[in-house]
Amino acid sequence: MKSAADGRWVAWTLWTALCVGGCGSTVTSTDASGVDAIPSSDQGVVAVDAGSPIDAPAPMDVVEVEDASVREDADEPLPTDAGVNPASDRPDVMMADVPGAACASATLVRDGDVLMGQAFGGTSSVPSCNGSFARVSPTRWYRATVPADGVLEVTVPDGQGSAVELSALESCEATTCLAGTRGGRELGPLVFHNGASSARTVFVAVINLARVPAPLTVAVRIRGASANSTCAAATPLVEGITLRGQDLGLSAENAVNCYDPSDRGVPALFYTVTVPPRTALLARALRTSTAASVLYSYVRPACGEPGCLATAFTRLFSSGEAIGQFNNASDAPRSVSVAIGSAPEFARPVVDVTATFRALPANARCNAPITLTSGIAARLEHPEDATDATPRCPGASDVPPRAMYYDIVVPAGQTLTAGLSSALDGHSPYGFVRLFTGCGGVCLASSSAELSSSRALYVNANPVAQRVLIAAGSARTDRSPPLELRATLRPTSANLDCAGAVALSPASPARDIDLLEAHDPDPCGGTGGPVLYYAVAVPAGATLTVQGGVAPARGGPSISLLGGCGGVCLAQSRPTGEATSSLVYSNRGADRSLIVAVGTGAYPADPATPVNVSVRVE
Repeated sequence: MKSAADGRWVAWTLWTALCVGGCGSTVTSTDASGVDAIPSSDQGVVAVDAGSPIDAPAPMDVVEVEDASVREDADEPLPTDAGVNPASDRPDVMMADVPGAACASATLVRDGDVLMGQAFGGTSSVPSCNGSFARVSPTRWYRATVPADGVLEVTVPDGQGSAVELSALESCEATTCLAGTRGGRELGPLVFHNGASSARTVFVAVINLARVPAPLTVAVRIRGASANSTCAAATPLVEGITLRGQDLGLSAENAVNCYDPSDRGVPALFYTVTVPPRTALLARALRTSTAASVLYSYVRPACGEPGCLATAFTRLFSSGEAIGQFNNASDAPRSVSVAIGSAPEFARPVVDVTATFRALPANARCNAPITLTSGIAARLEHPEDATDATPRCPGASDVPPRAMYYDIVVPAGQTLTAGLSSALDGHSPYGFVRLFTGCGGVCLASSSAELSSSRALYVNANPVAQRVLIAAGSARTDRSPPLELRATLRPTSANLDCAGAVALSPASPARDIDLLEAHDPDPCGGTGGPVLYYAVAVPAGATLTVQGGVAPARGGPSISLLGGCGGVCLAQSRPTGEATSSLVYSNRGADRSLIVAVGTGAYPADPATPVNVSVRVE
């Protein structure tokens, strides 16, 4: 059965539909007490219920209520405003006579009231709820009685939020606020929770910041706080069971911001769940109402304990699902608290809350790696299920990300290349790879730039085989896409040093050069990175042109030209961010055999991208 408050909200919807075609204006008379009287139907106001036909223009400022048989205080005057009707011979009502123009004459409102066309009378100085100074602006005052543990919610739902602020005070003489909202693109509700053991009267100021204040619609809800509106009264979550219709507007406590504990946090409802050993908890909040608010899902230790275990949030106007994931990496169950909240500056939505479990993979632990076969891809279905953090590697990020673990044996004289790619589109901008001698061992290599490069390379120059532990994953811990890891073994290139320079000629360009192999520094010095060596013959009087390219364009490689191994630096070309780089050398002497060193420089090419080098001799 629908409540009387539901009836009032339905009536407001009907009035809104009427006014799409244009609302008329009326004048109400004022009785001896100074409060607007209810105009009769022949003055342009029609009493509306769900079954009544509507054949008269709507007034500028009316309140939709249930009939006197339902409303206990129906004998009190209704909070309607005076309007202006040029065709009427009734006297106009001055702005100062508008009910609620001053705090002392604040209009009494109750749960379910929807007051349309609310005009503004004189100005008031209202204590600041959202800044450092009091607001002196056209203001409309209301008063409401909020029961013990009740929640008062006042909204201005007609799209004029950018010109309005709302403030709640405990009395007309109060100098501090109980609650407030700041105007913005979407004005969120003013929400006040009465945590006292008895009812309280609250005064609400609707402050219009516009130069010419337009009439507004004001809606009121007064409801009891949700049973799980505090962490101490959190609702147990059972795995796989969805708690539907969780109204975040009935929160009484803010959840501390996981990113900034000094922040005021977000209004939230609270839950508890026990996570089995070696299991991932996914705390899901799905927005089901039309309120477009940012959702948060925080997973924390038990109530009262500091810290944050996991956090997730939606983007505004997104699909509306926030999934906070906590991985219980221990061998014992763990009880945690979950806070589902929404940004306080927007209307608070209704959500469905669900806890689901997922068993953590064995290789989420360093001591249980999966052995890889060269050239065969391994799929990381849920990179976010990783539990063990990787040790630091020189040049890698300071905060070691959590990883999945694999291993492979690299024979002597072989090179291991381990690379990640997205299982969806091949691109993995947040993927990382680190190579170690073992758990807690020496770092052999890491992906060069952990937000852009997902390849690491190790050259086994030892006379015996080397077992390599591979830590791979995503630097994004929130809902990472599936990844594929591929480890490839091949003979180590001969041109890692100048003595093994590979012949380069116009007929035999070097293709798909893997600069991850390079380790000797650029012989021309400066800021050049490590290089690989190539030999080219240049006849007397000839001009040599060397060109290097990267595809896709991420900045061409650096190119250095030497008179020979250990010879002088003849020319150098630094990458400039273009797709190619080149240099030109004119041989004015006898026939010469020169060395071309290809590597990265001050504006490095992505070393995870193969490079092509060609020469022209004219």
